[in-house]
Amino acid sequence: MPQNGLIVEISVRLRELACVFLGLTVSCLGSAGADLKRGEPLAFSYQSEVDGTLQPYMVYLPKSLPEDKPWSLVVALHGTSGSHQTFLMSTKKYDKAKLMKAAEKHQMAILCPEGRGNTEWWGIGENDVFRAIGDFQKRAPIDKNRIYLTGHSMGGGGTTYIALRNPGFFAAAAPMVGTLHFDLAENARYTPFYFLVGSREIGPRKLFIKRLADKMEALGYERIHEIVPGADHRSFVPDAWDRVFAWFSDKRLVRQPDRITHAAEIPKHGWAYWVKIDAMERPGTIARIDARRDGNEFRITTENIAVFRVFPDHAAIDPHQPLVVHINGNRLDPGKEVSGKEIVFEQMADQWSVRTAPLNEPKRGNYRYAAVARAEQAMTVKSSTDYSLAFWAADALRAASGADIAFQLTAHYRGVGIQPGEVTEDDLIQCIRPFLQPLCTVSLSGRQIVKILDGNVSQRWGAIFVSGMSYRFDPQAPAGKQIVEHSLDPDLKYSLCLGENDILRKSVRVPKGISLSKYQRTSIWNHAAYYGHAVRQGTLRVDHLDRRQKVVGN
Repeated sequence: MPQNGLIVEISVRLRELACVFLGLTVSCLGSAGADLKRGEPLAFSYQSEVDGTLQPYMVYLPKSLPEDKPWSLVVALHGTSGSHQTFLMSTKKYDKAKLMKAAEKHQMAILCPEGRGNTEWWGIGENDVFRAIGDFQKRAPIDKNRIYLTGHSMGGGGTTYIALRNPGFFAAAAPMVGTLHFDLAENARYTPFYFLVGSREIGPRKLFIKRLADKMEALGYERIHEIVPGADHRSFVPDAWDRVFAWFSDKRLVRQPDRITHAAEIPKHGWAYWVKIDAMERPGTIARIDARRDGNEFRITTENIAVFRVFPDHAAIDPHQPLVVHINGNRLDPGKEVSGKEIVFEQMADQWSVRTAPLNEPKRGNYRYAAVARAEQAMTVKSSTDYSLAFWAADALRAASGADIAFQLTAHYRGVGIQPGEVTEDDLIQCIRPFLQPLCTVSLSGRQIVKILDGNVSQRWGAIFVSGMSYRFDPQAPAGKQIVEHSLDPDLKYSLCLGENDILRKSVRVPKGISLSKYQRTSIWNHAAYYGHAVRQGTLRVDHLDRRQKVVGN
């Protein structure tokens, strides 16, 4: 058996070799998995097409796996500061013995990706999940109809994020303390969800989980929402493994549904079964499609979609009969010769056109595959000299919400800056991590907004970045008197935009006598706002950057 499982991080390319020296089995490509060792953690890696590095993942193959049929696979995503070793090498936090026992009992293999660190499993993290699965599918006989997704904390959020944005790949999902994403509930029509959270979890997380679970219940979707009595953020996980694996055991992937409902904030996540949203009429707001198939007749309703595709070969049509498509009540005739092709629908001036094209099926987890804008120079959030990305993000929130003023918070920041050159959807997804949240607006007087800022600038320079106003502050002044100059009328009412998670987690310090509780939640999410702002600008820029926030003496 491996020793304590600590793999020396000499370099990514040396990880597998390090596993050997520490007694951790490293397996090579086998014939239908026959030569893969059972009953202990195995270390693998694949070469990333993104940057050429070797990216590690771990696998556990129970001895009970069948010899005569493909295997079920549970993909488990680690939490903040975890790694691909977290679940299979941890004795105390997650109780690897109970996890392995559940896998043995229910005859399921386990795969734990690395995810490139604290990526929230977005962007490059999402890419890592699908590439690790794809690599292991080359090594072992995995049943594509029985691939399941779970994870805890950041991994629970990643489970919800990936499963809702990639319907048609995972047979079921079990996020443990996964948050947000409730405006994409319709995407779970054929993906059952099992939500687990401790009763002592912080309020905002429980609230967001409940919203998503309630929406799924209202839609009539299969879901379980379990609140574990007396449990905190993590204590319930070891005993939950067996319940989760048992629940997975009878779930199978729905591959060719007759009806698809799908919502997407950005085109990257517009693919569901046999349809793919490629462009929005109004970038920055959610696009939706409701597509129904009856034989070779399709009836499709769209909302905020400019271009979408249909993949006939995935829709179980009769290739010898012509197709008929109704879009928002208008009939189009793609013709008969559609086998092996895709059908492209494009809306211009309220009229839909149709054409066939060579099949160009999307690839799950594609990373930085399509540019949506450009950056003339590097933009960052936290630097001694450059906060341009934080100000740009604040501008995006204000433009999307229509508010007078916007706050972009950078507390707990885990994002990566924008580099000069092409800017892709993934760059915009990753630039302001970790919180994916809906935008909210609240009405406040200029005096109240200034008081809020005054209560936060001394907390940490850069905690709040503004759009739609400017101010100057003196960090040496006493609290409550640090804002010495500003552009607001103290008695005038302004609409202020900020993220709901920032409000509920009290990331903004609000002085006594001021409340943000009467906020209005919009249907716009921050990632969509960044995407829409980038598309509209074409070249990223921040106006009046030198006037926004100044320190006395500078």
